[in-house]
Amino acid sequence: MIQLKDVVKTYPGFRLDATLQIEPGTITGLIGVNGSGKSTLFRLILGLEKADSGSIRVFEQDIDSLNPTQKARIGVVFPDSGFNGTLNAKGIGKILGAFYPDFSNEEYLELCKTLKIKMDQSLESMSTGQRVRLKLAAAISHHPDLLILDEPTSGLDVLARHELMEILQTYMETPGRSILISSHIASDIEELCDDVYLIQKGQLRLHEEIGTILDEYGLLHLDAGQAGQVDLRGVIRTMPFAGGVKVLVKDRQYYQENYPELVLDRAGLDDLIELFEKGQPEDTK
Repeated sequence: MIQLKDVVKTYPGFRLDATLQIEPGTITGLIGVNGSGKSTLFRLILGLEKADSGSIRVFEQDIDSLNPTQKARIGVVFPDSGFNGTLNAKGIGKILGAFYPDFSNEEYLELCKTLKIKMDQSLESMSTGQRVRLKLAAAISHHPDLLILDEPTSGLDVLARHELMEILQTYMETPGRSILISSHIASDIEELCDDVYLIQKGQLRLHEEIGTILDEYGLLHLDAGQAGQVDLRGVIRTMPFAGGVKVLVKDRQYYQENYPELVLDRAGLDDLIELFEKGQPEDTK
């Protein structure tokens, strides 16, 4: 669905360097702190920014060669995108029907009902959460094969986020579809995605299946004395903290079996982001 190879984009003080691949039938997460390059990566994939070098292919075609029909196969939700604030959901449905041949007004209305969107309320009078829901309904209702979602759960409470996750899972029941999604809410990515890329300062530092992270990754908490006694070769990242060091390891079971006295937690996506941002690379000695 998406293939980036040696893609470089530079701005003053920032350089994005990315190679990634999104397969049909998968939901892939993109995680990282603000300013790490997530939105830039999305804009490059959509052709809204031009790469300095490298190749970007969507639907096995160069991004610059996609025709309008092929572009209509992509649904997008960006935090800073939307329609004129004076429009309401009913009017937006008419606009979508004029632009997208595969737009289903019936499905759009049903989604709006499920997401509790008031059809006659203007966008400018909606809450942030309501506008996010409406964007998702608009993105899905023209039956895209690829969804690109940049922070789609921002501004939603826990119940609304769960509703959104259920809608995305229903969307994926049609074979051959894919989603690329970023979110600051780790639990959303862990619940929804098959795999995840971690981006740090414009570099893709890690690509791993969600199941592997949750089942095999671990976080050691070592005091100063333990740090000198434990075999730390081959760990992913280390990070000093008050009185000791945090260690991100990939083989949690090894440390459970060989160092049962240590404090060892399961590692989640928030831990990965913290260790990659504040920690040091693995010891290669």
